Formats: sequence, structure tokens, C-alpha cells
Amino acid sequence: MHYLFLALVVLLGAGLRLINIQAEPYWGDEVLSLDIATYVHPIGQLLDYIRAVEFHPPLYYIILQTWTHWFGTEPGAVRSLSLIFGVGVVLLGYAFVYELWRDRKAALIAALILAVLPIQIEYSHSARPYAIMEFLGLVAAYALWRYLRTRSWKFLTLYIIAGIFGLYIHYSFIFILAALGLWWGIELFIFGEKNSRPYAVTVWLGAHALVLVGFWYWLDAFFYKIILGQFEIAGLARNIDSLRPLVFFETAINQLLWVTKQETISSTPIFVAMIWKIVAIVFLALGAISTRLRLGSLKMRGGLFLLWLTLFPVTVFFFAPHSVYYTDIIWQHVIFSSIPLIALVTGLIVVLPWRRGVVLLLLFLISLVPFISNIVGNDADWHYQYQLQAMGEQVNQQFQPGDLVVVTYAFLRTDMTHFIRDEVPVAELKPIQYDATYDLWSTRHTLGFIANEYQSRVYSPTSGEVNEKLSRLIAEYHAKRVWLIGFSGKDQKVHGWFSARGWRPIFSSIGEVYLLDLYARDASTK
Repeated sequence: MHYLFLALVVLLGAGLRLINIQAEPYWGDEVLSLDIATYVHPIGQLLDYIRAVEFHPPLYYIILQTWTHWFGTEPGAVRSLSLIFGVGVVLLGYAFVYELWRDRKAALIAALILAVLPIQIEYSHSARPYAIMEFLGLVAAYALWRYLRTRSWKFLTLYIIAGIFGLYIHYSFIFILAALGLWWGIELFIFGEKNSRPYAVTVWLGAHALVLVGFWYWLDAFFYKIILGQFEIAGLARNIDSLRPLVFFETAINQLLWVTKQETISSTPIFVAMIWKIVAIVFLALGAISTRLRLGSLKMRGGLFLLWLTLFPVTVFFFAPHSVYYTDIIWQHVIFSSIPLIALVTGLIVVLPWRRGVVLLLLFLISLVPFISNIVGNDADWHYQYQLQAMGEQVNQQFQPGDLVVVTYAFLRTDMTHFIRDEVPVAELKPIQYDATYDLWSTRHTLGFIANEYQSRVYSPTSGEVNEKLSRLIAEYHAKRVWLIGFSGKDQKVHGWFSARGWRPIFSSIGEVYLLDLYARDASTK
């Protein structure tokens, strides 16, 4: 019966991840992944391109290239790669929690929560590497815990392999590996026997040396990207903000449990989540006072391990340059921390008196419902990044000779050319002095070196620079009509240029969701 419930939990998790997996259009970063895997081949050229241009390591693109060759490039097919690993997290999460708490009920509850946790659902149906990254992180955590309990070489080998593959999947895996490696060191010097410590330290050093050797092939590319940030490129310096919000850590925990892509939501979900936190604290305090929560019953070492794996990656991420809000959700870089966090929540639930545990579990699941609804919904209903396909199709249908498409940034150009016919010219406003013709590795469907670097070197041009760039583009392409993509009504520097020169608005953006404008030049307009 227990395994029947586990099977139902897995089916529930898979079902939630399948909602809108095909219907929801690709968004920008998904298009980037797909274009690299589709247009840069064979594998030698793919590795050269990623080494020179991309911010990320190569393994995900290699896997995705093979995956799309077998299953095609439809959204459901491409995203199903992440879905498989996302469901794998549910199953492996069950095994991981069981090993920590030695309680099948706790393991089943953890699997249930992981199956319905919004952040897990979100990145289990996204064509990005985060589901694979956290799966490999969970493999490494499981292997390390088993090795430290059994000293079995098979678990040590599994830890090393997961560490190597994780680094090749995404650089944010460093947060996970650092947490695991340091915890191993803590166990050696706090819990380990002094007589066996020299041998244990040798194994620790050897294991991580092997991970480093395994990643050696790509180590120069990793440092190259770091060093590159110290130099100006095409007159542009990296301008990543070093400021962070005061509530960074509170937000991190909230987003790992109740993730949402929207800046503001209705008051009810926020209130229910707050009530759950209060109840959890009260129950924990009552349990401690009544001695029901003895250290032994919590298996203190396992609890400390989970707390460390929750907080350490988030803390390191706090100091990383990409922990700024460059997109709606940034917590995918520490999505792994949601797993030990859920294991901690599960541990609290199972050690409480059963009535309190049931109340806490039900209240938590109820608090997730509106966030699950938000995550499984079609983001094209409210976010312009998911309208790229619709905007591209409108341009294709209404294209006329003499049309020019202008996008906001160079790194958005290839997102749009994925959907726009090849005969339609597409140019970018920013950077102002940028010309894709002279950008290394730049093609119609792949970002060049400068265009990719510009993502961390964005600046706001002056009105004079905007005027100069638009005038140059109109003259170069002999444009009679100009489609604007990604410009909101607030971009008066751009819209003002067309109005001041007598261009007629044919089509205007719909709110902040459908950012597509069309201007036409009158016969009398010069």
C-alpha cells in the first residue's frame, strides 16, 4: 500500500508538470537554449561556440541537441527532458529523506510536497538546465550521506561522478558542491574519530581533486568568463548591481516554498502562508517545551545537514553577481535548497503529535494551492516574454517589402528570429554602436560574442544616441514600415522619434503584455 501511495504521488507530480507543457509558448531563455542546440553543430563547433560566447557550461546543450534530434523541437518534446529529471527529484527525494529520518511516512510526505511544490513544477517544465542541476545535486547529497554512514566506495564514486556532471550542467552547481564538500569536512573534524582522521582527510582531498580533474577540460573557459568581466568590450563595462534588498534571505525562503513570478499577488495566499509560519513556530515551541522534540528524535546530525544544505547555497548565492533580479525569478540558481528545506519541514511534521502534524501538513498544502495555480497557468496570458511567438507570427502574416523589425536589445534579436521568417530583416536598438555583421559567432539564429556579453553590460542610451541609431537603421534598410518589439509605452525616446518625423502608428502595444508596435512612413515623410 505504501508504494501504491508513492506511485500516486509520482503520477500527481508528473500530471502537474504536464499542464501547459505544450500549450505555453517558449520564452526568451528557452529559445536561446533551443537555438544553440539546433543551429550550432557538430559537437566540436558547439563546444567552441559555448566556450567563446555562452555564459554556461556545455553539457545541457549537448544533451538537448541529442534530445531534439530524437524527439523534435515542439515545446512539449523539448521541455519533457526537464520533466523527467523533475519527476526523478520526487522519487530520489523520497529515498533521500528516508535515509535521513529512517521513516517511510516522512519520506512519503516529502515526496508529496516535492511533487506539488511550485518552484519544482516551474523548472520541471522549462527548457533550461535547472531540473537536471538539482537532480545531480540530490544524487551527490544522497551519495555523500550514504558514504559517511557506510564508507562504501560505490557511494563515494557516485558523489564524484555527480559532482563532475553537475559542474558541466550549470555553474550554480558550485553552490551545491561547496556546501556538500564543507559539510564533509565538518563531519571529519567534529564527528570523526581522531585516529582515522588522516586517512579520511586524504579521501576528502582525493575525491574533490578527482572532481577538479574531471572538470579540468572546461576550467579555462570558466575562468575566462570571470576574467572577461574585468574588461570593457565594445566600450561597454559590466555593470551588475552590487546592491541587494534587505529582505533577501527571507525572500529566498519564501520563494523556495511559495514561488511566484508576479511582483504582487492577492492578500489571501500571503496571509495563509504567514499563518502556516506562525503555526509551525508555535508547534515547534510547544514540542520543545513538552520535551516531545528531543534531539535524538530529530536525529540532530541529519537536521543540521539539511539546515546547512538549505542555507549555505543561498548565502553563497547572495554574494554572487547574478543574485540580482535580472528576470522574474532568480531562485532557480538555488532550487536545490528547496529539497533539504522540504526535508526539514517533513521532519518537523512527523515528530509532532500526529494531530498537530496533520494540521501543519494540511495547512501547508492549502497554502501552496494558489501558487500552484499561478505556476501551472499559461504565462502567455500576462507576460510579454511568452508572446514572442505570437508577435513573430503577426509580423510574418502582415509582412510587406520594406518592413524592418527593431527589437530592444541585441540578445533579444535571436529570440525573435526563431519565430520570424528568414526574409524579414531584424535589427536591434541597443547597444547603440553594435553591428551583428562584425560580431564573432553571430548568425541570424545565434548570439554573437558581443551580443551575449551585452546582457551584463546594459546601459540606458541618451535621446541623441537613440535618434542616431534609428536614423541609421532606417537608412540602411530603406525601411518604409518599422515593427517595434519589446518597447513599452514608457519608451518615449523611441516612440517620440517616429512621432516627431511624421510616421503613422498602424498598430500599438496591448498594455505591458503584447509589446508590438508598427509605424509606417508617409509618402511625404523623409
